[in-house]
Amino acid sequence: MNRILLVLFLLFGSILQGAKAQNFTVTAEIDSSFLFIGEQAGLSFEVVQDKNEKVHLPLFSDTIVGGLELVERQKPDTTFLNNEQMRVLHKFIITSFDTALYYIPSFKFYNEKGDTTESNPLSLKVFTVDIDTTQFQIADIKPIYDPPFNWKGFWLVVLYILIAILVAFAIYWIVRKYILNRKNEPVQNNEPEIPAHIKALEMLDAIKNEKRWERGEAKLYYTEITEVIRIYIGKRYNLNAMESTSDEILTMLKTLEIKREVLSSLKTLLDLSDLVKFAKWQPMPDDYLKSLSIAYSFVNETKEVPTDNTQDEHSENVK
Repeated sequence: MNRILLVLFLLFGSILQGAKAQNFTVTAEIDSSFLFIGEQAGLSFEVVQDKNEKVHLPLFSDTIVGGLELVERQKPDTTFLNNEQMRVLHKFIITSFDTALYYIPSFKFYNEKGDTTESNPLSLKVFTVDIDTTQFQIADIKPIYDPPFNWKGFWLVVLYILIAILVAFAIYWIVRKYILNRKNEPVQNNEPEIPAHIKALEMLDAIKNEKRWERGEAKLYYTEITEVIRIYIGKRYNLNAMESTSDEILTMLKTLEIKREVLSSLKTLLDLSDLVKFAKWQPMPDDYLKSLSIAYSFVNETKEVPTDNTQDEHSENVK
């Protein structure tokens, strides 16, 4: 008697342990047990599990079984049954293009603890569509034929092209007449042009007031003086003095009606300037004011005489 009770106790414990180990269930369902070729059906797996448990599904590629193609995998639908369990519904859309009776076998599901549960098997019958050949007869393939020419569409395209050409021509004419011609018109300057000698004497006055010789800026001082002389010669006689050497400037001026002593003084100024700028010559203190005086004299001696006989009041000598 005791031996029988012991066997019953061990058997009952084994059943309890197996029930405890299998803590999730899987139920497989299909929307319809038969389909026509090309129709779709829903294959679902309902998993009831603990809410903190993670159950892994089988890996399906493009097919569930041979002949049953996987069209879509929908997002899992989760529903909590109570405080401890939840239901997760995994749904797949399947189809088939072959007539057959398909057997969908059991699939294994497992959790992170290594427990496994198999789904129940299913079956699906796929039928072909019967064609009544007495009502519908297969006809020969018709040859390719060209549709009739669409004259209305053709003339509409031509009209659009002509309108586009006219619009482009109108835009070109407006731009050319009112924009480009306006840009090419010379700017009217109503201000009277300052005579070359007036501008030169003003610039020499500015150099005089700078007194660069007191700061030992000999090279800059002579550069500014000779630049004023070159600008003046270019405007007064329409000569390219800015890009000419000192000797070239003197050669060009000799052809003009300029006093010999004025040219001689200008040569002295230009030679001294070249020595300071290119040979690092240090001029004497009196050379600074003497050079500036030569520049004043050259401008005043060669300036264009105004028609109204007015006299410009500028000092010819540097005090």
